[in-house]
Amino acid sequence: MPSGSANINTTVTITEFDASDPALPPPPADFDLLGQVVDVSTDPPATFSSENPATLEIRYDQSLIGDGVNEANLEVLHFDGTAWQPIGEPCAGGAPGSPLDPDPCIAARDTDNNKITIKTTQFSYFALGLSRQDARALRIGGTRGPNLSLISGCSASPCTATQTHKLVVGYQGTDADLVRTVYRIIGLPDGCTVNGLSGGSIVLFDETSAYTPGQRKTFTVSVTYSCPLDPNLSSSGIQLRLDVDHLGDDYPLPDNDDSVPSNNTRIKSKFIG
Repeated sequence: MPSGSANINTTVTITEFDASDPALPPPPADFDLLGQVVDVSTDPPATFSSENPATLEIRYDQSLIGDGVNEANLEVLHFDGTAWQPIGEPCAGGAPGSPLDPDPCIAARDTDNNKITIKTTQFSYFALGLSRQDARALRIGGTRGPNLSLISGCSASPCTATQTHKLVVGYQGTDADLVRTVYRIIGLPDGCTVNGLSGGSIVLFDETSAYTPGQRKTFTVSVTYSCPLDPNLSSSGIQLRLDVDHLGDDYPLPDNDDSVPSNNTRIKSKFIG
């Protein structure tokens, strides 16, 4: 609390609550609160300068987050007296002649030491939260084992095989949202084609559509392989890769809108055979 921030002399009290405490305001519908909730209060009530705001440092236990969660997606939530609101990021102002905007706001993240620093002139409940919006690449089906048996079962060039692949995508969230689904083959040997296309990374399916909470969709993709009759190709490996992107705005980069980006990708490895 910087000197001169409050309009009067006051005592600041920080009280911790477990996030599941029934005395707290109901949690937001689309977030899970993690660990402790802190209530910051002043006695007597005071107002604080937006040009000289207070700093609040929130530390968290890594075990509360879970595997595969991107810590950059953690939100700090503030109860404004009516509802929980995600705090804006980054901070601007907060210095003489420049009011803090937004107020409160996230000033810094330190994922190495598991802490988030915020600046604020508003005191009440603060909590760490994780969005429930989670798109999931669930399954690549219809690929028939680890080998295509394309060369070993072939008697005349070109050697071809057609399969019907089934892509299963799920969405866990509290609100309807868009999910982009991209399916591609990586590492196809020179001389081979898939659906008439050649190259190191071939997109076979690319679709963006709306999902409702808990919805699963299955997409069917016809895949035709073609390779020359060359026994040396039989040991060549390829990857089938299914990627989903919540909101559809980050692919091919990691999905920075998803609560658990580690389950946004599913990969199957196969040999030409």
